[in-house]
Amino acid sequence: MIENVISELYATLFYESINYQITTIDNGKILLTLDIKEKGNARLSIGGFYDNEYNLAFTLKYDHYNLWNKRYHASIFALINQYPGVQAQIERSLIADNSLSISSELECYLDHKLLFDKSRHFGEMYYNHFKANFVSINKILGRHTIATASAYAERFVLKPDANTFKTNSDFGKERERNVGFCLTLKKNSLDDNIYPEHGVKWNIEAKFVADAKTKISPYEQSDSVVKHLKYIKISANYEHPFTIQRWRTTMIPMANFGLSTDDIANGDKFYTGGYKYSIRYSQSPFIGMRINHLCNNNYVSTGFEVRQNIWKMINVVAKANAMASFSLYNDIIEGKINYKSIGYGGGLLVKTPFGPLSAVVGNDTYVRQGYFYFSFGFNLQYIR
Repeated sequence: MIENVISELYATLFYESINYQITTIDNGKILLTLDIKEKGNARLSIGGFYDNEYNLAFTLKYDHYNLWNKRYHASIFALINQYPGVQAQIERSLIADNSLSISSELECYLDHKLLFDKSRHFGEMYYNHFKANFVSINKILGRHTIATASAYAERFVLKPDANTFKTNSDFGKERERNVGFCLTLKKNSLDDNIYPEHGVKWNIEAKFVADAKTKISPYEQSDSVVKHLKYIKISANYEHPFTIQRWRTTMIPMANFGLSTDDIANGDKFYTGGYKYSIRYSQSPFIGMRINHLCNNNYVSTGFEVRQNIWKMINVVAKANAMASFSLYNDIIEGKINYKSIGYGGGLLVKTPFGPLSAVVGNDTYVRQGYFYFSFGFNLQYIR
């Protein structure tokens, strides 16, 4: 029981070391002695990684606890590569046990969206995302579970890359500005974010978009089209690993879905594809396809992964997933599938002193192109 409590204290990241000693004193009484060393208020984490989708990247994360007074915590995260990003947050606890807090957050990322007609790549869009959570109320509901309500504004810019477009197209520069309200509920009790053996991780997010103003400047045309949209967008993901220790085999069932009440802004749609270690904002992994290969208004997917430890830090992994995409949410009830796919793949996962290494190959039944995923190093963006 003591060791379980100490493990949870380590998970708060406030402590450098926690040691204990149990001794028997007079009259058979038990004396528990704790030797605790706290970390400093300021912490800097540095990471570096490479993957074959975003190339070489470096990450920096700076946390400052007890800023101004013991109730404030500020953090900033930076991703440095050809598609950089930054996230800054300040949080204040409202009650003594830190279970209720208020925060504000800014984040901005650059990315790219690949445009495909099944396996035919006909272009690429530069993607700029900026989001501000003006006021967020955060409530810890129990062990590893937190609920957040926030008022937000975000901006997307999608711009076609003329060097990659291989055909005349109606795709053009698109600016989107959304304002609304967001509710999230999430739990993460995984024992390890990279190679979990037990625990559960799930996340539910509901966005109520009061006004999505979209301005589209068609390709090689001067006239612009302005649209105003209102919609509700709900997304969820779930994974629950369990391990058979005797065989050193870990199995991970997982599921994802995204629903929207109407047509939604292109920058806010659900992008699917890629292996789980390299995905970014508003992306859902799907083995067998490249990152952002498919763009969905509504989708549902399920998968199952098996990880077998064969020798010390070397693991063999096999994964299969299935997905169905729908144009409108009513199509889900009526069974009108826009497209569907089954993806499958496998490879190696290796723990190294310089970070996890993954080398996985996959294919699927819709695109039928096949793809190789490779990543190596500490991707703090993924594990934060």
